[in-house]
Amino acid sequence: MPPQADRKVIFDTNVYIDAIRGGADALQLREKGLPDRELLERARRLADLCRANQKLFFVNDRPDLATLSGANGAHLGQKDLPVAAARAFPCWRSAPT
Repeated sequence: MPPQADRKVIFDTNVYIDAIRGGADALQLREKGLPDRELLERARRLADLCRANQKLFFVNDRPDLATLSGANGAHLGQKDLPVAAARAFPCWRSAPT
């Protein structure tokens, strides 16, 4: 299988709609290896979907794109951007891990 950056990843919002209908309170966009523009477009679509359904939406690893898309926040792992740096973005929310 080719590396993820080299393959076309199908983006189906129906998967996210089904998750909301199934009772999900929050959604997270976790896509590695996509160009920033494509990731931002997906994030904006999901942020709109979540807002329309009163659900929370988070972008994995990217507080910059979370802010630009209107997400509720960004999920950061232990090896990602330091929390102190992420707090500079308006989307920042702190939660226990």
